[in-house]
Amino acid sequence: MDEKVLRAFEKCGIAPRCGIREKREVMLLHKSGLKFETYFAFPDVDGPCPTIAVRTCYPNQMEQFLTMADQFARLGYVFAFQFCRGIQKSEGEWNPNVNERQDGLDFIDCLCQMAEVGDIGYFGCSYLALTGWAMADAVPDRVKTMYLTHYGTSRFTSAYQDGLFRHDILTAWAMSNAGYPIDADFMQSTLHRPHAQVDVALWGGELPWYRDYIVNTSRSDDYWQTGFWKQLEEIPKHVKLPLYIGTGWYDHHFGSTMKTYEVLNEDCKAQSLLRIGCWRHNFDPCADDQVMENLENDDFLMAIRWFERVLREGGRFPYTMQTYTVGEDKWYTVSGEKQVEEKTLYLAGERLCDLAGDYDVRTYDYDPDHPHFAHGGDSLFKHKNDVGSREVAQEERADELLFESEALEEAVTIAGSVSVKLYVSCDCEDTAFYARLLEERNGKRYHVRGSITTLGYRNHSDDRQDYTPNEIVPISIDMWDIDYRFQKGSKIIL
Repeated sequence: MDEKVLRAFEKCGIAPRCGIREKREVMLLHKSGLKFETYFAFPDVDGPCPTIAVRTCYPNQMEQFLTMADQFARLGYVFAFQFCRGIQKSEGEWNPNVNERQDGLDFIDCLCQMAEVGDIGYFGCSYLALTGWAMADAVPDRVKTMYLTHYGTSRFTSAYQDGLFRHDILTAWAMSNAGYPIDADFMQSTLHRPHAQVDVALWGGELPWYRDYIVNTSRSDDYWQTGFWKQLEEIPKHVKLPLYIGTGWYDHHFGSTMKTYEVLNEDCKAQSLLRIGCWRHNFDPCADDQVMENLENDDFLMAIRWFERVLREGGRFPYTMQTYTVGEDKWYTVSGEKQVEEKTLYLAGERLCDLAGDYDVRTYDYDPDHPHFAHGGDSLFKHKNDVGSREVAQEERADELLFESEALEEAVTIAGSVSVKLYVSCDCEDTAFYARLLEERNGKRYHVRGSITTLGYRNHSDDRQDYTPNEIVPISIDMWDIDYRFQKGSKIIL
């Protein structure tokens, strides 16, 4: 039994309503003609029951879902989970993403034909949330809600930032989910050039779907503007059912999740909940030396409450957004958009100042063959222990410029996005510029937010731009949203 799942059901405050009538493993036949390994748990009650459905590509989640099946059945739910195409005993070839829409709709259709199944709620985190999003606009009326965490439908946002590929997410995921074992060194893999040939050179075989990621570096490429990824990006505009959308400030899908929420139609938003906490992809707290007694980071517990409220009772939560303020250990509930005011700081010498001064020129040399391996970050998967508001080393580097504020006379909360505007020039045809926001607190420095851009894709261009060496151009380094409280006496470091 999965202890984490058991604890959630113990904390939910709902006593078991019944026993388990039957547990069943079947090879469920889909319209495609393929059979899928599927598990059911049925409560010992009469008539159609509210039903929780899940599809997964991760065999190591078997114990977790078997435990969920038992516990939900005792609360009077049918629970059904299925392995994706080509996983475990499910038939067909494993090809990530592209088959999930039709396979998911076939699964729901099979459930709707079962006498024991009543109204349906869909559950999924990460890739499992993708399997929900992939069909969210086309499910039958029997599906009343979806609980989807740590995934967004803007796949390009999860893969690229201004022309730069997110290796720590997608290279790491590809190496773990290629369909065959890969024992190559991760860092050596990320540094291999040309990278489009890393699969043959180091991994032991060609991986076409990974190559597609690597060679399509522009948002305007057909790969992103046609087919499954374009369809997925458009789905939130047409979803009608209530959604629970969960994410963490330091989840690597945060940027994509926020873009997804932004394009939801207003009727869907009005009956849905966006909840953002201070955790990483597996819901672990990730802010060093911060009080986090009110974090409420149990995803299973929130799922139980959501399905009880929406699927069983037919109600909804009285707010549309919940955000957790790091450094204040407090949740804020919002109905509608959160109102904030803009604040501008200026770079002057080595200071962050409230008032603009004379322009200053700062220069440095950077060698891409000797990169800066920074700790603490926003968008990490393999190096998950480094993700979050982590303490960072205070090292002096010749290829890094540092600016700091005076000690804050009062606490300051940043709620929203941080954007760094620079005028830059470089003596080569392309390079990257990275900006990082830190809090210096009690003599230590902690990561808050960071982001990156390139001259080739400056100002978030959908296509690669030319750059003439030594030309001065404006660039914008835009960070993901954050809700973070800088303490009185702290310094803001850029």
